[in-house]
Amino acid sequence: MDINKYIGIPYEVHGRTFEGTDCYGLIWLFYKNELGIELPNFLDYAHDINSFAETVEEKKKSFIPVEGSPELYNIGVFSYRGLPSHIGLCVGENQVLHILRKHHSVCIRMDHPTLKGRLEGWYKYEER
Repeated sequence: MDINKYIGIPYEVHGRTFEGTDCYGLIWLFYKNELGIELPNFLDYAHDINSFAETVEEKKKSFIPVEGSPELYNIGVFSYRGLPSHIGLCVGENQVLHILRKHHSVCIRMDHPTLKGRLEGWYKYEER
């Protein structure tokens, strides 16, 4: 799989395309195009940190916690401002594909200051 085509996508609230995406949309786009899996869309939140954190808490029930080190394409939930409000995709050992507001999507190491110490947990999706 060519991860590079997911790097450099601009940020867009509720985006689900290569023209623009938010952090969940980036994972949604990857799962759909690379794994053939349609994740739930989760477009039913207002785009502020509190609303998104509530959505993450509620919706992560659709995902199964992973014990220990993540496997490829597991989804990491990260805390910002003390709330679980960001997600990224494991794309290799210590490598996470993600996007932040006002930035383009990137692949960075887990020890990058943007993510270091903020991991809430890893999850895998299982259709129910």
